[in-house]
Amino acid sequence: MVLAACGGPEVAEGGTGGASASAGLSDASGTALPENLPDFAPPFPAATVDGKQLNASQPERGVVTYTASAKSADVVAFYRAKGEEAGLKVVQETDQGESRLLAMARQPDSGPAATLQVNVMPTMTDPSKVHISVGYVGEPR
Repeated sequence: MVLAACGGPEVAEGGTGGASASAGLSDASGTALPENLPDFAPPFPAATVDGKQLNASQPERGVVTYTASAKSADVVAFYRAKGEEAGLKVVQETDQGESRLLAMARQPDSGPAATLQVNVMPTMTDPSKVHISVGYVGEPR
């Protein structure tokens, strides 16, 4: 698997850096959101982009990591709603307090195959913030 280099700090749409999630634009740091983000895996509102990993040989796949001032349950609810809008179904959900996992999938009989995996955990330095990891396989928007 070939992975692209992780980007530096960037603020997603709604934050102070002015990055546009829908256009994949970058903020002053020059780090862009991945262009292959599917509609069901947008940046969490006002989250800061910490990094991204892309697979050059499989451009429909990727992982983006964020930090946000949010509750884990709110992050999972946001991505569950986005997945359901795209026809994905929950295949696994784990709740360990503020650490949570959500895995969703859409099988080929109901549209192109797609998967979404969201891991959320509190930061070690600020209990009001969470780390968010969003892995996806699906058609870009």
